[in-house]
Amino acid sequence: MVEQGEGRARTAIHMWMVFMRLGVAWVDASGTVVDRRLALPWRLYLPSTPARYVLEGPETMLESIAIGDRLEFKDEAPV
Repeated sequence: MVEQGEGRARTAIHMWMVFMRLGVAWVDASGTVVDRRLALPWRLYLPSTPARYVLEGPETMLESIAIGDRLEFKDEAPV
């Protein structure tokens, strides 16, 4: 998920009707990971700090991402 600006409420996620656990990382506009959580079914999650991007993946993703890490997003669409 990509938002136009940073915020806590606008980058909240819900896990209603999601029946598996997800690794979730919130990233601010500068590319810094500001929060990360193991998201469980039937819950609502807000980042502890305003974020612009939400990354969702397998729960093992959390083994590779720590708060304070810098991420770089590249658009590598095929030509």
